[in-house]
Amino acid sequence: MRLSRQPLTQLTLFLALTGLLTSSSFPHPQEDTSEEIVANLAAGRVLIAVFKDGIAVGTIENKFESSSEIPLIVPMNSERVGVLLGAVDWFSPSTRTSIADLPRELPHLRYHPAYAATSENKPDAPHLVQPPANGATAADIEQTSLGVMSRLSEVSSNIHGHVDVKPDEPLTELVLVDYLEAYGPEAWLMTYHIDQQPERGDFWVTQVKRPRYTQLWPPDKTAPHLLLEVDYPSIPEKSTLLSLLTSNSPQLASVRSSTAMSASCDALTSNPLNLKTSDLALPCLRSALDALASPTSAKEILALITPEGSIRWIIAPPPDTRPRMKPAQPLPDENAPTLQRPTDAPTLNKPTKPN
Repeated sequence: MRLSRQPLTQLTLFLALTGLLTSSSFPHPQEDTSEEIVANLAAGRVLIAVFKDGIAVGTIENKFESSSEIPLIVPMNSERVGVLLGAVDWFSPSTRTSIADLPRELPHLRYHPAYAATSENKPDAPHLVQPPANGATAADIEQTSLGVMSRLSEVSSNIHGHVDVKPDEPLTELVLVDYLEAYGPEAWLMTYHIDQQPERGDFWVTQVKRPRYTQLWPPDKTAPHLLLEVDYPSIPEKSTLLSLLTSNSPQLASVRSSTAMSASCDALTSNPLNLKTSDLALPCLRSALDALASPTSAKEILALITPEGSIRWIIAPPPDTRPRMKPAQPLPDENAPTLQRPTDAPTLNKPTKPN
């Protein structure tokens, strides 16, 4: 989905009551009023399956508009991936200038000190559902999420028209999934909302609120350990992949085409899923993605994160066919350090004995 343009006299970014970003137009500050900023949306499903021997992360695009993009699975390092949803690709169509390409920037984003927080003094900081015995915290998750917040704040500071949006409608969402040696599998959802205050006339000040944190995995001890799904835009009445598989929906009738595939789907939908191995349940997940994508020729991606610290593509990301634009500022150096801890960095979690 794309934030399409309205006449400049409206100076308004509209968000539909269903939660779908639909259109926008606003001037870039300190530039000619014919300047516009447009945002393409990453829309679709994010599926997370935690197995005994790894984590599968899949995405499938929602092609409800021709310019919507598939939510990309972005490797942060060998043990963590991120998926951005919502307004992620900001640019100026008149000057063909890229304002922010969040999926490409994600591994290198830094949090701004003004947004920094710790779990001890900020109630909205991420807290682990099941804290590990070694005392590990979610500080690295917070650093990444605040880095995205800082970047969104830079972009949204250019929005000075009124945005008609419900308080619970996010502008952007971030899913982080990893398999950490000291903690195990984890998955987080961060949602970013905006706040606007009128300053004078039709001039509004737009701010990005601190992200809301939801730890998707591990769930509470009493919660079911099943296939997880995040959708953008959120459609309450939409059937999840889990419900489609368990109800033998005609939409996925082809998936259970054999005894082996039926057993694979039973493994994928069983509780607890994390006691099953990936080789048993992955065939059903891949076939289900194919079945959902087929009617609209939607793009799909599927990756497996292993406990050994590797990311294996089951369905590789599609080629980037977006028009090339010059960046408004230099893009991050691909070799620049990231917020993520290198997999070969020394650790005190399991000290080794000297030879």
